[in-house]
Amino acid sequence: MMDGMEFLVTVVFSAPQVVLLLRFFGQITGISPVNPVMQWLIQVSGSLTKPFEQRFSPRGNINWILLVLALGIAMLQIVLVAALDPRFSIGIVDLLRLSILSLTRLLLLTYQTMLLIYVLSSWFYQGGYNPALTFITTLIEPILMPLRRAIPALSGIDFSPVIFLLLIEVLKRFLGI
Repeated sequence: MMDGMEFLVTVVFSAPQVVLLLRFFGQITGISPVNPVMQWLIQVSGSLTKPFEQRFSPRGNINWILLVLALGIAMLQIVLVAALDPRFSIGIVDLLRLSILSLTRLLLLTYQTMLLIYVLSSWFYQGGYNPALTFITTLIEPILMPLRRAIPALSGIDFSPVIFLLLIEVLKRFLGI
């Protein structure tokens, strides 16, 4: 069970990881830097990425620095959580494995949350331009489209979000996260 200090470390270190992951996947899916959500992500993550981007320039649309930084923050989080428990020791291989699993868990949780917002907005939001929903839709649609091709809508009901949630849960159980 998570105690107060471990919870605080997890929350403080998860926030920048989510920002870096959202910026990374936003850039991969081609979200316009003009989108206010993307502008905010670039501005917030800029202080973390700028020193690295000056030394290691990003190649094409894929800015690997964002993923490496998110992984580094996950490693630091695990080291700090381990330091809180004197009975816990960790080797470098386990640290890397746990960091990748932690980052994967955070990414899957982020996609679950975005999918929930996506589905609820399709029920309740009536038109107009909303930059946050545009951002979420651009991240979710590339995953839902192949599912929609494989499983067509039945009586006008799209089951692709449900299938996506089930796939996330299966992946989480398979990875043990």
